[in-house]
Amino acid sequence: ERSQDVQESVDDSYSQVDALLSVRSELDVTEALPATWGWTASPDFLRELTRIIRLHSSQHSVESGSGVSTLIAALALEKYGCGRILALENEKEFVYRTREYLQLHGVQGNTKVTHAPMTEYQVENKHIEW
Repeated sequence: ERSQDVQESVDDSYSQVDALLSVRSELDVTEALPATWGWTASPDFLRELTRIIRLHSSQHSVESGSGVSTLIAALALEKYGCGRILALENEKEFVYRTREYLQLHGVQGNTKVTHAPMTEYQVENKHIEW
């Protein structure tokens, strides 16, 4: 069973590397990308995001949170000639980091990253952050 787990892990890793290379190639990425592990969008998600923008791009998109997905969406919108993105980000650090990557890749013109801190609300006697 352990060898099967190892094989599945290797297969998943290979799949993620393949997806990231596909995105980099399709979007002609030459500069460094933010990390695509941990709390970020996975390469297979980024490949799907690129495909959706290529096939069904809209004029305006809103993203909750910012980071590598914001950058990939901006690159795809730039390549396929349409749309703008508004990314709402809770953490100031991510606002600045995302803006830096957008500038590094020259796509800051079609994307706005706004600091939008979470606020606590009470809805039907429940406290939620939004």
